[in-house]
Amino acid sequence: MKLFGIVLVKNEADVLRYALEKNSRWFDQLFVLDNGSSDRSVEIANEVASSNSRVVVCPPCHQPFRDGLRSLAFNQYRNRSEKGDWWCRLDADEVYEVDPKPYLQKVKSCHHVVWSQHLNFYFSQEELPSLEERIVGDEIPDFDETLRPKGYLCNFTEPRFFRYRKALSWGEDMSWPKNVGVTSPLAIPVHHYQYRSPQQIDLRLQTRKEAASTGWSNFGKDVEAESWRDKIGKNEELIPYSSDEDVEPKMHPLDVGLKRSLKLVLHQVGLLP
Repeated sequence: MKLFGIVLVKNEADVLRYALEKNSRWFDQLFVLDNGSSDRSVEIANEVASSNSRVVVCPPCHQPFRDGLRSLAFNQYRNRSEKGDWWCRLDADEVYEVDPKPYLQKVKSCHHVVWSQHLNFYFSQEELPSLEERIVGDEIPDFDETLRPKGYLCNFTEPRFFRYRKALSWGEDMSWPKNVGVTSPLAIPVHHYQYRSPQQIDLRLQTRKEAASTGWSNFGKDVEAESWRDKIGKNEELIPYSSDEDVEPKMHPLDVGLKRSLKLVLHQVGLLP
């Protein structure tokens, strides 16, 4: 079983090297697709790829953001995959601290999709003074693991992995392959460092507002925020992080109705891929 990741990038230069090096420990190949970055993201991706054969830089894509752009990398490199391999949507600010492969090996053969257990890291009110001291000009500092937020919330989950089959079809207008399959109750933990420094948070908010202006409407409250201070977490809500061993495992809540049962049958008899 091989594991492939599609990394869609837009202005993530401060964290990209860290994420690619960390995730390449587990992934057989990471396909990096830049979506018009104005920072050093492309340069950094090429630097990492020059010394790490597991990182492959795709031709850049200069189109309005949408989830279906990941299909460009999938369709270009899918011939490297075989039945039973897994593909992952891997955002540039996400890191798997624990190898996902042992989790995926436990997934039943009748299941094809695995969701995430996102550990979303937030700076707290207590960290606000130290954050303000770190603001030196507008330049975004590289991500420093020792200065990452100290608390997290498991307040988000999303499809992240799908099992490869030759009959899968993925068009640019689709977030996932057509008839991607049946969801497993398993959820795999991933660290999400969406907030890394005041300068980076402000750029993130600006980038998302620009994407929203071109028609993408799924960025929620990030479009409403005025500055990085609006993304500081509340002390009493955050869970202090020590290690993944202390994270309470979660299962994905499944729809157990007629539609799920029908999908199981249709995939098993081969009417769906």
